[in-house]
Amino acid sequence: MHIDPRRRGAIKFVQKCVEEWDAKGLKLHPSAGFNPEESATLKLIESIADYGIPVITHTGPSIVPTSSRYCDSIYLDKMLLSFPEVNVIAAHMAYGYRPQLCSFGWQRPNLYTDISVSQDMAKTDYPKFARIIREVMDAFGLERVLFGTDSPFTWGVLSEKDFVTAIKYLATKAPDDAKFTQNEIEMLLGANAKKLLNI
Repeated sequence: MHIDPRRRGAIKFVQKCVEEWDAKGLKLHPSAGFNPEESATLKLIESIADYGIPVITHTGPSIVPTSSRYCDSIYLDKMLLSFPEVNVIAAHMAYGYRPQLCSFGWQRPNLYTDISVSQDMAKTDYPKFARIIREVMDAFGLERVLFGTDSPFTWGVLSEKDFVTAIKYLATKAPDDAKFTQNEIEMLLGANAKKLLNI
């Protein structure tokens, strides 16, 4: 479920989603113009901290007309430190902000990321795709990088089936400086998410 923390009744709505509708996570989209460090956001996170559900938030530049201002992953740090029991997923490997995301990914054990919206790179520059996935997995550790698609937004770029195939090929077709084991591929494609979501 996604909600703007500034919305009136946001906390009660989110609690209803979890308690009555069995929501499995919370989505934040700071590109709507809110700062993940502001009090409304932190109060919302505090209200779901005991549920054991993850929070996924958009990171990286955002398309027009939304704003990229608060989509730098550094704005997640206060949330990560204030609520170490809450697992936070920085979506899309933060695009152009990836180096900064990786620089503190290993220091925040409750910070995860996903590889969604890297389909175009997988299709047009497979060696670069492999090297970036390797970089992120090395920075975060093998258990905190998740498969993601951002469907249906990405369907016109690469089908989900072909994206999964591209990831499976990392074990055999990645360049020599970005090798992957079969176990790493399995963790990326589902085992990590199952553990995070307790399924």
